[in-house]
Amino acid sequence: MLRNRIIVIIILVPTVVALNALGGWGFTAAMAFIFAYSAWEFWRIFKQGDYSPSRLLLISGSAGVVLARHAWGESGSIAVLS
Repeated sequence: MLRNRIIVIIILVPTVVALNALGGWGFTAAMAFIFAYSAWEFWRIFKQGDYSPSRLLLISGSAGVVLARHAWGESGSIAVLS
């Protein structure tokens, strides 16, 4: 268990630091992926509770807000949310 966590740390810490230093679209793409994955987890938890949210809307909307915010600034995320 501890071995697996150490391996993940060895891989993730340099990756996160590099993406943060890179900034721009690389960082935005990583954040969009994380948001999309989190939305998928959120959808999966709701499905287990016998709810039926739209998977497509949750995942694409979460990633879309991140991408729109980077591409068009604050006005882009407002346009996506309205």
